[in-house]
Amino acid sequence: MSRSTRSSWCAAERQPCTLPHREANTLGSKSAALELTAVSVDMKVLIEQMREQVQNIE
Repeated sequence: MSRSTRSSWCAAERQPCTLPHREANTLGSKSAALELTAVSVDMKVLIEQMREQVQNIE
């Protein structure tokens, strides 16, 4: 396993919802359409709910 792969894996292990949240932020910041911005906000809400459920399991 390369160093960059290992560090990504470790970061993902600690915070499993970080990457999807980052992708939702990117979608929202680069979208020109209001509908895509709304989808981005909805995605972030759902990702936060998933993160809370994971914390409850741990």
